[in-house]
Amino acid sequence: MKKFLSVLLAVCILFSVFSLNAFATVTNDEIVSCYDFNGDGNVNLTDARTVLRVSAGLEQPREGFVYDLDGDGFSTIEDVKMVLSIVMGVDVEITSDEFNLALFRSELNNVKAVRPGFTKTATTQCKSMLVTTRNAPDASLNVTNMPFDQYTNKTCDYLEDALSNPLVNIALSKEDKAEMKVYIAELRKQSKELYDLNKTTKTVNRHSSHYYHFPVNNLGNSCFLELKDIKSIECYEEDGYIIRVVTMKTDTYIGDEFPTGNEGSTQRWKTISYGKVFNIPDFDETEGSKQTSILNSVTFKDGVIKSTIDKLSGIPVKVEYSYTYTADISTIPQKNNDGTDGLQMDSVTTAVNTETFIINPVTKN
Repeated sequence: MKKFLSVLLAVCILFSVFSLNAFATVTNDEIVSCYDFNGDGNVNLTDARTVLRVSAGLEQPREGFVYDLDGDGFSTIEDVKMVLSIVMGVDVEITSDEFNLALFRSELNNVKAVRPGFTKTATTQCKSMLVTTRNAPDASLNVTNMPFDQYTNKTCDYLEDALSNPLVNIALSKEDKAEMKVYIAELRKQSKELYDLNKTTKTVNRHSSHYYHFPVNNLGNSCFLELKDIKSIECYEEDGYIIRVVTMKTDTYIGDEFPTGNEGSTQRWKTISYGKVFNIPDFDETEGSKQTSILNSVTFKDGVIKSTIDKLSGIPVKVEYSYTYTADISTIPQKNNDGTDGLQMDSVTTAVNTETFIINPVTKN
C-alpha cells in the first residue's frame, strides 16, 4: 500500500510540474554532477522522478549519489522538492515549516562540517538580579527581593560603620583596616559592573576546528531542533540571500528538570530545547566536589536565531543568536561556629545573551 501511494504521489507531482514546463532542464556541469540521478547528462524532471522512486523503494540508488538532500537521514518527498526547485527555479522549499527546519538544521550543521572560518561577537548583560537573604549576622542585612547593587551597598555601609566602631578599631590592626577598606571599595565597584554589557570577540580561521567555538559548543552538530521545540520558522529572500528566522517558545524547568554542571551536558542538548541550538549556562551547583548551590528553576524566553544563507553554497554567511534567561538559585548555608545555619542567599537573575557569527564565504558547494 505504501509503495502504491508513493507511485500515485509521484505521478501526481510530476504531472502537475510537467503542466508548468515540460522541457525544464539544467545543464550546469557542477549541478549536473550532483543531481543527475538518472545518468542522462542533464538535471530535469526525470531526476525528480528517480529520487521519488528511490524514496518509495521502487528503484535502487546509484552509487556515489546522495539522495538525502536535506540531511534528515532519509530520502523523502522533501528531497524531491529540492530537485524540483533546482529544475523549475521556484522556491519549493518554503511550503512547510518542517521542511524549512530540516534545511535550517542542515545549513547550520554544514558550518561545522565545511569549517569556513568566522568571527564571533558574543555579549552578555545582566538585566536584573534580586536577592533574598536569611540568617545574616545582623538582622538589618536580612532582605527580600532587593536589587543586588542596593544590597551590596547596604552591606558595605554596614561594614564601614563597623570599622568606625572603637571596639573594632582596637581588634583590627592598621593593615587589616586598610585591607578591609580596599575590599569594600571593590565590592561597590563590582556591584556597578554587574549590569554592564560584557562583549567578547573570537576569530576562527578557515579549516580550523569549529567544534569548540560554533554553537552548540563541544558538539559535532550545530542544531538538534525539532518542530515541537520551536514557536515558528520564517523563510524569505532578502538582498539575494535566503533568510531563515527561528523563534523559540518560552520554556521553564523546575529543579532537577534542568541537568546542571558538566555531568548534565549530554542531557542538555537532548532534553532542553534552547540547549539544542544555543550555548546556554550550565548552572553548575558545585565547587570542586562540594555542592554550594541549588537551581530552583530556570526560564528561557525570547529566543531567536536568524540565519543568512548563500544560495549557491548553502552555507550561512551570518548567523545571529539571542535569548533571555531567568534563573532562581539558592546557596546552601554554611554552619556557624555554634552549629546554627549561616547566611543563606536566594538570587533571581535575568540576563540576555547574544552571539553573532560573520562567516567566511564559501565559493564551492
